[in-house]
Amino acid sequence: MKLSTQDKHDILAGISWDYTVSEKDLLDVINGKKEKAGPFTSEKLLVRCLERVSWHRIVALWGIENILKLYTPKLLMQIHSKELRKRYDTVFRLLRKEPLPASSWGSEYHKNLQHTFLSDRRYGPEPRIL
Repeated sequence: MKLSTQDKHDILAGISWDYTVSEKDLLDVINGKKEKAGPFTSEKLLVRCLERVSWHRIVALWGIENILKLYTPKLLMQIHSKELRKRYDTVFRLLRKEPLPASSWGSEYHKNLQHTFLSDRRYGPEPRIL
């Protein structure tokens, strides 16, 4: 996916609406021309993007090489959502060609599956006719 400069500015305006910092300065941080724009370093800006922007737009905005340079376990822990951290951990392991953890089929995983796919409300036992 290729983004125009206006598309990049729109994405950056959407994630920095609560700060008085220009989209051009944020784009300079992403491109490595500046170290900081307002409160945003490249790491903080990437975390904000990971939390609020789709993966395809993040790749088009940052580039895989830049994302992999900035990625550290410390950066991953700054993401607020535990579910997003798990997803991005998997993504970054795949990008770095690292092995993935073994699938977890323990009782906790089984309970989660049972609640999402087999709700008792809908798929409960059939009534018995005597």
